[in-house]
Amino acid sequence: MNYTIQKGKYGSFVETGTTDIKILQLTDLQVIDSSQCRYSDRLCKEEFERWRPENTDKCGYSYIREAVEKTKPDIIIFTGDLVYGEFDDSGRQFVAFADFMGSLRVPWAPVFGNHDNETKTGIAHQCDVLENAKNCLFMRGDTDGNGNYSVTLTCDGKPFRTILMLDSHGCSGTKAGIYDSQVDYCEKMCEEIKDKYGVIPPLFAGYHIATDCFNKAAVCAGYEDEGEQKTYAIGTDIPAKCGDFGHKYENFGYLSNDTRFFEFFTKNGGDGIFCGHWHKINTSILYKGVRLTMGLKTGVYDYHEKGDVGSTLVTLNGLKRGEFTVRHIYSEL
Repeated sequence: MNYTIQKGKYGSFVETGTTDIKILQLTDLQVIDSSQCRYSDRLCKEEFERWRPENTDKCGYSYIREAVEKTKPDIIIFTGDLVYGEFDDSGRQFVAFADFMGSLRVPWAPVFGNHDNETKTGIAHQCDVLENAKNCLFMRGDTDGNGNYSVTLTCDGKPFRTILMLDSHGCSGTKAGIYDSQVDYCEKMCEEIKDKYGVIPPLFAGYHIATDCFNKAAVCAGYEDEGEQKTYAIGTDIPAKCGDFGHKYENFGYLSNDTRFFEFFTKNGGDGIFCGHWHKINTSILYKGVRLTMGLKTGVYDYHEKGDVGSTLVTLNGLKRGEFTVRHIYSEL
């Protein structure tokens, strides 16, 4: 895809030349450089050997390369935990990651996860790296968190989809969630788009740690009981509804209240939210007209379910709300 990028105050405007767009979600790569391990007892001997810096391509980048070659995406969203910051105090792996993503020649929009900012190099340095990386759409944003911005896709100068990329916090003691100040910022993002084009196109949102709507969706669909979490494969252990799919092989931890954000999102035509964080949850469930998708974990760093790694592909099938499909792309590596 040939594209041009124009920067606004609150986000980027990407002229695509077409509305037939494929969006690739990557999540939780979590590059671990065992040579930078802070504590001698943090990794076992096998983990230390497996996650040496010379294995970065084998454990991580090869999975991204495979996903891009398979799907040929027009844009990539990366929903957090790009590296495991505790194992990158030098910042070398973060810079290498940004260089690798830039080499793919695909516009990419990342947000931070709960582990990225653990590095001693500091958040400001990481933001600088992303804001100066090739083909990267990241903007720090002027609100709570680091990495709150919008990406609006246009064709022939007309917007057809906006993606809100948000910092869900949760690193180094910060409370996870989408804060009210960020919702206010989302309103400003949408105002900028409406001022520029006269309309707000259907919205997607991407952030790292899933919020309470994800659990409500599972309960509403009958996949879980109120107050009781279960593990299951949709379509195998329990019947699939409304095109839902995916596996839930671990329980959600803390899920922040997202009432205000969800109300804002649906009021403004939002119909898809994409998250990560839990490596063994990759469900996609329709709830109140919004498809809530936990992306397939990318790469084999840290814990994961064997065979449940890869990426998630979102294909726009039209310009109206709800006209898109979501499917996981399982790795063959």
